Parts: sequence; structure tokens; C-alpha cells
Amino acid sequence: MGDAGYPELLKALHASDFFSALPEDVLQDLAPRFEPHAITSGERLMSRGEPGDSLYLVRHGRLRTSITDDRDITTTLGEIGKGEVVGEMALLTDQNRTADVDALRDSSLYRLSAEAFADLLAAQPELIRTCATVIVDRYKKSFDAPARDTLPATIAVISDVQSETYDWFIDTLAEAFADYDLVRVRESDLGDDDHAARLLDLEATNDIVLLNAGAHPTPWAQQCLRHADRVLVLGETNRSSAPMPIEVDEWARDRISHLDTIIAVVHHGIPNMTGWMRGRTPQTHQNIRFGNDEDVHRLSRRIAGTERVLVLSGGGARGLAHFGVLQVFAEHGIDYDVICGTSAGSLVAGAVSVNEDAAQIMDDIVDWLRTVKWKRDTTLPIVAMQSGQLLADGLTTLLGGEVIENLDRHYFAVSTNLTTGGTHVHDRGPILDAVRASIAVPGVFPPVNSPAGVLVDGGVVDNLPVAEARRRYPSAEVIAIDVGGGESGLSGGELGSDGIVHGAKALLAKGDYPTLPRVLVRLTELGREPNDPSIADVYIRPEVSHYPLLDGSRDTEIIGKGREAALAWIESSRESATGHGEPEFAGRWGRR
Repeated sequence: MGDAGYPELLKALHASDFFSALPEDVLQDLAPRFEPHAITSGERLMSRGEPGDSLYLVRHGRLRTSITDDRDITTTLGEIGKGEVVGEMALLTDQNRTADVDALRDSSLYRLSAEAFADLLAAQPELIRTCATVIVDRYKKSFDAPARDTLPATIAVISDVQSETYDWFIDTLAEAFADYDLVRVRESDLGDDDHAARLLDLEATNDIVLLNAGAHPTPWAQQCLRHADRVLVLGETNRSSAPMPIEVDEWARDRISHLDTIIAVVHHGIPNMTGWMRGRTPQTHQNIRFGNDEDVHRLSRRIAGTERVLVLSGGGARGLAHFGVLQVFAEHGIDYDVICGTSAGSLVAGAVSVNEDAAQIMDDIVDWLRTVKWKRDTTLPIVAMQSGQLLADGLTTLLGGEVIENLDRHYFAVSTNLTTGGTHVHDRGPILDAVRASIAVPGVFPPVNSPAGVLVDGGVVDNLPVAEARRRYPSAEVIAIDVGGGESGLSGGELGSDGIVHGAKALLAKGDYPTLPRVLVRLTELGREPNDPSIADVYIRPEVSHYPLLDGSRDTEIIGKGREAALAWIESSRESATGHGEPEFAGRWGRR
């Protein structure tokens, strides 16, 4: 490698988690042994089973690791981006490659052969221990922490929107990424320069490159896609939601299918993400209200993998405590990008998602719980004790006809699929249907029949869906609010120790018994109760276990318990701040 490339290579070595732990003199000795290596989009860099003869440091570009089993089913293991290393185990072992590695886009790499590294080790054998320690530490970190996405360096923006909309959106997105070195590129910006070479230079000196690819399959658009880590489809509700010409071009369509795709649709009052997602398979999406900078900032966090997710547990009437927590969060400027829940948590999360006036929706739910006459909905218990009509009427009033994908923030609810025996995640379609399934306590309310199977209360298998939140948003900050599990006020009352109860006699005596609805609700509440609070970044547990699961008459007290728990967490966070108290807390947890 020529001397001119050393400064950039040394900078890359210092930034790499693999090489940065090596002494400076070793890095200086190592740099001349690297060779530049270019690979085009779709080209295979390594094949599973072949001898490991080198490692590669990504200068810019993106690679994907995968394995294909005997049934010819390919599983993606991960992606490798700018500054990351692949093939390092070949330096210390003679084992063959364990996975296939392919280029997702045109990529520039630094290659270090096993022979070159062996020569260095022969001269400095003590480095074997250093390298082994680095490898062990890297693998330990991969197990100890949730997977973190690598911020993509280059994003191709496919769009057919008004110029005013495009300029506002891109300007605001650039502001949202103010902490990064970012450059915006149109074809006209490059003039007569060699576009490929110029783009490589821009990637080498910037964290994020936004490429205006347009809407048509031009040579420039193809160049953008060859360099892109991700594709951002930018739409507008006053334009057609049909695929743009570049999306139906055979080459471009195949290229886009190998990249993570984001859909952002700007609307002027009425969202239509449903239409824009038809015929597309995005990894994520965001509704953007024209002129609303916060929506664009929320998208930037989604791209960077720094979302904040609120997870609300089930817990019957105790779910009202969620409102207390949300009240305190709002008062202290603690915002979130995603909200999800199970059972009662799905209802609260859904209600605040469809109505920005959280105080009003809380009052509406409290009034509903106070006034609903569940006894009027009692039916012959062939399927359930309640017909479900009062529940359906109440949810319709509270949630209306909103569709999940049209919400400003991401939302999902969890139900239990009795057909498959697992969970079912509701992230598309009417929010009413999602909540109705998630709170269908078996035996109390009828199950919901859906194309996916027979669905009941999500608390049966997952009362606090933190694991699902982690799976969907692996690098997000997760705040779990748990009002379920623990001890309860359920007691045997007049139940005998012989396990025999005559229903008619118990009904006439009007005694104190653990009734069927109370038992069933309690069972759903215990579903996969978390034993380790560390499953979330923040774990808040209001002290509400002594309140009856089916009695919403003490709503003020329950909401107050939620407030107490949230305020206690805030105070604890302030005390643990390193001497800066409120300013540090606001900077860490305030609106971003």
C-alpha cells in the first residue's frame, strides 16, 4: 500500500474495535502490510468451508454474513459496515470459514493476509496473547449486550415529492444528524468528476451520505443504489402511492430487495401509510406531518437505531397505573418513539397513540370502567362468560377506526395464538382489532378468530413483551412498566380445603370466593413474569399488586401509584448522576 494511504488506514485501525487495543508501534508496523481490496455489489467475498487466509477491514461499504443449510435455506447472521472487521479468526486458527460473506453494495476494503500477519507475530510473538484477548472481549460483548445496528454511512433517497417538501425534509433530517459528519449529494453537485471515485471520497470523510437518487432508473440512480447501505423511499400523500419507475426497474428492484428499506410519507393532515406500504416490504416506516420537525427527528433515531421504546404490561384494572407513569414522563419531558403492550398495557398504549390528549383519553377510560355494567353482558358460558359486546362497544368509542401503520409513533400489541401456541404481534391493521385480541381473557371474553389463528389475551404467554421489543428494535432504549405479577389480593375466602364448590349454593350465599373471572385474569397476568429487571434499560414497577384486578373503582389511587413509581425512578436517576443532577437528567432523558 502506498504511503499516501497510511493516514486514512491508521485512522481506520484506531477506530476499529478489533485493532484499536493494539499498541501504537504495532499499528504503525501493521499498516504497510494491508492491501486495498475492492468488491462490487452482489460479489462474494468469502465462502463457507473455504480456508481462512485473510481478514478484511471495511473502509466503506456493507457486507452481509449468512449460512445456507442442507435444505438450501439461507439465514442472515448479520451485517458488517464501515470500520468493522470480518474474517479475524483466520489469523489465529487454521479453521475454514464458517459463513458466507457477500457485498451488499460496492465496497472498499483493506485486506490483511494470514501470511503477513504471521510474519508480524513471528517478530513479536507476545502479540498472540493481545490479539486473543481482543477477540475474546469482542465475543463476550456480543453476548453481554443486545445487538447494536451500525449506522449506515450512505442512504439513497428515492423520491417523487414536491421540491418544497424534499428540501424541508432533507434539511430537517440533516439537522437531526447534527452530531454526525453529513453530506447531501445531488448528481449536479459532482459535475464532470468521476462519480464513483467522488462518492468513495465523500464516504471516507463523512459519517452519513444522503444521495438524491430521484424517481427514475437513470445511470445516476443506479450509481446511488450501488453505493447505498439503505434505501429511503420518500413519498407524499398528494402524490400517487404506486411504485415509482425506479422501483419497478428490474435491476433496481433486485438491488433494493437486498437492502434495508425505510418508507417515510409526508402528509398534510391525513396519513396514508397503508397505501404506500402496499406492494412494498420496508423494514420500518414513519409518517411525517409536513412542517413537524419532531417526526423527522423520530425517523433519524429510527435510522440510527437510537429509538426509545415504552413497554406496558398487562394487569387488569391495575393498568391504570400506566397513566400515572405517562403523566410524570410528560411533565418531565421524557418522550418516546415506540409504545407497545400486552392486555391492559395494549389498551393504554393504543389509547394514547390515537389521542394526543392523554389526560382526556385517561378520563374516558376511567369513566368507561366506572360505568360499564359487565353483568348485562353475561351469556351462557359456552365460549366465554361475556358475549364481548360491551367490550367491543367500549373499545370502538375509545379507539375509533385508526390504523396502526398510520400512527405518528410505532405501536404494537401482543396476543396469544392458541392455534400455534405462541405469541401473535399486531403491528398492522385496525388498532381496535389488536387491542380486542390482546385483552381477550380466556373464559371471560370470547377469543378472536383471525387468519393467523384463534387469539386470546397476550398475558397468557407474555405479560411484559420486552423480548419482542428487543427483537424489533435491537439497539433501542427500552423502558418497561410492569403492573402485573407479584402477589395479589386474591384469597380463598370461603373456599373449602377439599376443593369442592357447588356453584348454585355459593351464588345464593353470596359468599367470598375466588370467582372464575378473577382466577382467569390472574392467570393471564402471570404469563412469563420477568425475573430479571435487567431485561430492560429501565424497569419501573408501581406498587399495585394489592389492588383487585377487576375493580376500577379505585382509579385515583392506582394512577397515583404509577406517579409515585415514576417520580421515584426520576429521583433515583438524578441522585446517580455524576454531580450534575437535573441538567444531566434532562440531557439524558429529556426530549431529543
